[in-house]
Amino acid sequence: MRRGLPLLLLALWLAACGGEERDRRVRAPDGPAAPVRLGEGEGRVDLVAPPGHVEDEWVRAYEAQTGCEVRARVASTAGQLEAMVRSGAYDGVAAPGDVAAALVQAG
Repeated sequence: MRRGLPLLLLALWLAACGGEERDRRVRAPDGPAAPVRLGEGEGRVDLVAPPGHVEDEWVRAYEAQTGCEVRARVASTAGQLEAMVRSGAYDGVAAPGDVAAALVQAG
């Protein structure tokens, strides 16, 4: 009986791991359809980011291409960045991994 158990476990392991290649891609669940047309824009986007994350060159190019003004505030510390995001006054944030994780975890 004891000799049969390792052989049985080996056979089960081979059966589970072997065989034809399966499609292992993860698929997102179906969600609502993307809007066909967006509503009226506000004409401005408010961003908060650490120093050096908002470049004047791309801001000017974005504003010229879209006609949307970019107002970027710089947060010098992770705590300041987190507080500014939590204020709800910003449309977007460039956050380092630790701050992003804390924001996501807090909801």
